[in-house]
Amino acid sequence: MIDAVMARKTFCYEIDHTDNAQLIDVFSFGTWGGISLGAASYGQLTNFNLDCVCVGIHKLGDSEFNRNWQISQGSIIANAGAPLADIHPLIIEGRGHTAITNVECFSGGNGALTNVGQSQDFLLVRGNDLLTISLVGCRMRNYAANEPITVENPHALIQASVCVDKNQLPFNEIHLPEKIISK
Repeated sequence: MIDAVMARKTFCYEIDHTDNAQLIDVFSFGTWGGISLGAASYGQLTNFNLDCVCVGIHKLGDSEFNRNWQISQGSIIANAGAPLADIHPLIIEGRGHTAITNVECFSGGNGALTNVGQSQDFLLVRGNDLLTISLVGCRMRNYAANEPITVENPHALIQASVCVDKNQLPFNEIHLPEKIISK
């Protein structure tokens, strides 16, 4: 039954065209996606557990001004619903800012559904628009990639501080947009 739900590739929660959305104490299990934060939305997501998903949070944005999300105090277990290359706890694209604080992503087996037991990475950043991301105090576990953050957006500004990678080592990184690096 859970595999059939996963095959539909829908999100448990979808927020869009919403100003200052407040999502508190959110839980999902065995859905393809946990939460879709649409391009025309901004707000806060606090105290969440997105268990056995393919994509935990997919954040979009259509403006630099007020398409900002503060995401904190949660866990994402991304391990199911697709081939390993498609499993990402966090996907961020579009414009705007995302602040991620004290979010743990880990993966493992679960007998309740078909799963691969790990994710491709911790965070996938894609697109071509200017966007900014800050990560503080995040624990990044059980991903297959060499690095926890996959950057496919040449205009992304990403700052990670006081995070822990899959090897339980400190992860502190600044990724500057190509335009700034070339100056």
